[in-house]
Amino acid sequence: MAVTSGTKFGPYEIQSSLGAGGMGEVYRARDTRLDRTVAIKVLPDQFSQNPDLKQRFEREARAISSLNHPHICTLYDVGHQDGTDYLVMEYLEGESLAARLARGALPLRETLRIGMEVADALEKAHRGGIVHRDLKPGNIMLTKSGAKLLDFGLAKSAHTPVSVTAFSDAVTSPVSPATVQGTVLGTFQYMSPEQIAGQDADARSDIFALGAVLYEMATGRRAFEGKSQLSVASAILEKDPNPISAIQPSAPPVLDHVVRTCLAKDPEERFQTAHDVKLQLKWITDASSTAGVPAAVRTRRLASKRLLAAAAVAGWVAAMSVAVLALLLSSEIRQAQRPVAAEINPPAGADFTDAVVGPAAISPDGRKLAFIAGDPKGARLWMRDMATGRTEALEGTEEALFPFWSPDSRTLGFFSSGKLRKVSVGGGPMQILCDAPEGRGGSWSANGTIIFTPNITESLYRVSEGAGTPEKLTQAKPGWTHRNPYFLPDGEHFLFIAREPASTATAGSLYAGSLRGEEPKLVLERASNVQYSGGYLLYLKDANLVAQPFDASGLKLTGNPIPIAEKLDYWNARDAAYFSASSNGVLLYRKSVQTPTQPTWVDRDGREMGKVGDTGIHFDPRFSLDGSKLALARAGKDSLRFDVWITDLQHNASSRATFADSPQVSYAFSPDGNTLAVSANVGGARGELWTQSVSGSGAQETIANTPNWMTLGDWSRDGRYLFGDVQENKTREDIFFVDLKGDRKLTKFLQGPASEMAPRLSPNGKWLAYKSDESGRYEVYVTAFPGPGGKWQVSSGGGGGPGSGLSWSSDGKELYFSSADKIMAAPIQNTESFQFGTPQPLPMPTADLFGFTTGSTPGRFLVLRRAGPPEPSPIHVVLNWTETLKK
Repeated sequence: MAVTSGTKFGPYEIQSSLGAGGMGEVYRARDTRLDRTVAIKVLPDQFSQNPDLKQRFEREARAISSLNHPHICTLYDVGHQDGTDYLVMEYLEGESLAARLARGALPLRETLRIGMEVADALEKAHRGGIVHRDLKPGNIMLTKSGAKLLDFGLAKSAHTPVSVTAFSDAVTSPVSPATVQGTVLGTFQYMSPEQIAGQDADARSDIFALGAVLYEMATGRRAFEGKSQLSVASAILEKDPNPISAIQPSAPPVLDHVVRTCLAKDPEERFQTAHDVKLQLKWITDASSTAGVPAAVRTRRLASKRLLAAAAVAGWVAAMSVAVLALLLSSEIRQAQRPVAAEINPPAGADFTDAVVGPAAISPDGRKLAFIAGDPKGARLWMRDMATGRTEALEGTEEALFPFWSPDSRTLGFFSSGKLRKVSVGGGPMQILCDAPEGRGGSWSANGTIIFTPNITESLYRVSEGAGTPEKLTQAKPGWTHRNPYFLPDGEHFLFIAREPASTATAGSLYAGSLRGEEPKLVLERASNVQYSGGYLLYLKDANLVAQPFDASGLKLTGNPIPIAEKLDYWNARDAAYFSASSNGVLLYRKSVQTPTQPTWVDRDGREMGKVGDTGIHFDPRFSLDGSKLALARAGKDSLRFDVWITDLQHNASSRATFADSPQVSYAFSPDGNTLAVSANVGGARGELWTQSVSGSGAQETIANTPNWMTLGDWSRDGRYLFGDVQENKTREDIFFVDLKGDRKLTKFLQGPASEMAPRLSPNGKWLAYKSDESGRYEVYVTAFPGPGGKWQVSSGGGGGPGSGLSWSSDGKELYFSSADKIMAAPIQNTESFQFGTPQPLPMPTADLFGFTTGSTPGRFLVLRRAGPPEPSPIHVVLNWTETLKK
C-alpha cells in the first residue's frame, strides 16, 4: 500500500514522512477524532507477507502497550487496513540522541540526566518482563519533557528464547547503525557479547547497551569501533574501550567505574538491574565531585605545586599562594565529604524481612551488605556488592537470624536452626561454631573472639571464631537477658542490652562490658541495639534513629542525641531496630511499613465473593464454629500493637473485644462461639492466657501466666482442650495444651530441640497438625492426639514459616497450608486412621495475600488481601553520614 500525504488509516490522516528504520516507516499524522498530532509506524508492503517480520511487528505492539512510563513513548492504537499493519504512537517533538551526538559529546550533567531517565524506562520494562534488545542513540528521543525510549520492535518477553540466524553471513558487511535483516537481532555497536555469541538476551544485555550509550554521550565516541561488523564484534568480545577520563579529563572517575561495570563481558559482573545503574548515576549527580576527584583536578593540584615552588622566591607571593591553595584544597575536601543518599530495593521476587529477624549488616569496609529477604524459597541470607549492585542468595541459610561481620569483612556470622554459624563471602562451606537454640545477636572481635546470646533468656557467651565450647561471659540476673552485643573498636570492650523479659519497660538498658570480665557499666537507660561510627553511638530513641557523641575509651555518652531518621522498623521484644553502620561512614536503615489489608471472601480459584469489614492492619483470621463470627487481630494507633476485633458476619459489623494493646495477641473461639480464649504479651516477653466474653464485657478468667511469649492455636470442638505454643529458653517453641476440664495447667505435648508451633486440631479431635523446623526448614506435620499414635510429615517442599496459614476444612477432609508462594491442599483420604494424599497447589493467586483461613462453608476461604498498591520499603543508604550532623 502506497503511503502519501492524505492517506488515511482509519481516523488517522498522513501528513508527512518522519523517517524509516529496520522495522518500518514512520509518518506524522493527524488524529481526526481528537484533533491531535500522532506518529504512525507502518510495516512496509514488501515485508507484510514475511511471517517473521510481522511477528516482530506484533511483538512491538504488545511490548509497548504494556508499558506506561514518562520516559517511554506512549502507544495510542494498533490497526490493520488493506493488508497493512500500523501502530499509532505519541508524536514527540525534539531530536534523537543520535542526531545530538553528531554534534559531539554532551555535558556531564546532561549525560547523567539522560542516563537516569533511560535507566528508569528500562527498569519499568524489565519489571514487566520485557527486554528491549536494541537500545541505541537512534532509539532515544530528546524532548522538552526528557528522554523517551522508542522502538521495541526487537523487544521480547524475558521468558521467551531468542532466535539468532546467519551471523556469519554478515560479519564482513560495512558497519551501519541499522539492524541488519537476517543477522543477530540488534545494532552491532551496542550489542552485548552474549547477543553476538548467539545466546539469549536478558535485562543485563540492555544494561551493556546502556553502558555503550553512556560512554558515547560522555566522550562523543562509540565505545566499540571497527571497519566491519566482524571487527566491531571482535572489539566487543575482546577489548575494553579507553577510559572516559582519557578522553574527557573533567569526567569523575566513578563514571568510568559505572560504565566499565555496565560493559563487563560477563553478564554476572555487570550491574544486575537498571535500577542499580540509575542509583549510581543519581549518586554522581547528587554528589557532583563527591564521587571522585576528576583527573583534571589532580592535574591542577600538581600544577599548583609547581607554581608554588616557582613563586617561593618571593615570600609574600608564596604566602599568598599557600593560602589560596589551602583554600582550594579544603573546598575540594569538603566537596568530597558531602553526604550522598540512595536506596536499595529488595531482589526481584523477594521482600526484605523485618527487624524481628535482625537488621541488614554493612561490612566494616562498607563494600558488602548482608540482609535477610524472603522469596518463594523462603527467608534466607543475601549478599550485595555495594560497588556493582550484584546481589545473590546464600544457599543453606534458610531461617537465618541476626547476621554480623568479621572485622576483616571476609566472613559472615549468623544464627539458624539452633546453631551459631559462619560462612566465607568468597565461597566455601558453612561452618557450625556451637549451639545457639534462639540466638539474639552476635559480634566479632579482631582477636578472633565471637560474643553472642544463645537463648531468649541468657547471659552473653564467648566462643572462638574457629568453633569450640562456649564460655559464659556475663552474669544475667535470673529471668533477665543480655543480648545484641557490639564490639567497640578496641576489640576488648563491648556494648549490650540488658532487660527483664517480664518488665513493662519499653526497652532494655545499654551496658558496657569487657572480655576481662569487668563489672558491666550502665551507659544508657532504655536503648536498642547500637552501632559505633565516626565518634558517635547510634541507637533508637522514641522510634527515631539518633546519633550521640560517645567516648569509646571512657565508655560514656557526651553531648545530646541528634535525630538522623524517623520511624525506623523496630521490634521491641528483641530491642532490634533496622540500621547498621560501617567504620568508614556508610549508614543504612529501613523505615517501618505496615501493609493494610481487606478481609475478603474468595473461592478456591481466588475469585472474589465479597468483602468483610473495613481495611486495616490485620492478621490471624479465625472463624467461630458456626461461621457467624470472624475474629481478627487489628492494630490501633500504634501499628505494632494489636487487639482482637470481632465481626458479626450476618450484619458485617465489627467491635473491639480486648484492650490488651499488645505486640502479640492470639485467640480461639469456644465451640458455641460466645467465649474467646486470648493469649497476649502483657509486658516484655511475659505472656498471659485468659478467657472472656466475645463482647469484651464481664470479667476475664486467667488460666495461666508464663515468663515467655505464648501463642494460642486452637480450641477443641468438645470444649475441653486449648492448644498453643510457648517459647522456652532451651527448646525454642514447644506445643502445649490446657485441659479445661482437668487441672487447667499448661501441659507440654511436643517438646524438642526444634521449634514446634501453630497447633491446629482436626474436626474429629484425633489429629494435631503443626509446623516444625526439625528438618532444617519449616514443614507441616500431623500427630495423634492425645496419643499414642503415629506422626506424619505432610509437606515436602516447605510448609509455611512462622505466621503463615494452617487450617483444616470444616469436614476434616483437607488440610491447607502455605508453601513458598502457593496455598496447598492435602487430601485426607481417611479421617479416622489419617491416610493422606499428595498435597496439590490451589489455583489461588497469592501475591497480595497476607493470611487465610477456612470457614464452615466448603470451598470458601477468608483471605487478607493487600489494600491498595504496595508501599515501598527500601533500605536507605547514606555515605559520609556524619556530615548530615553539621546541617
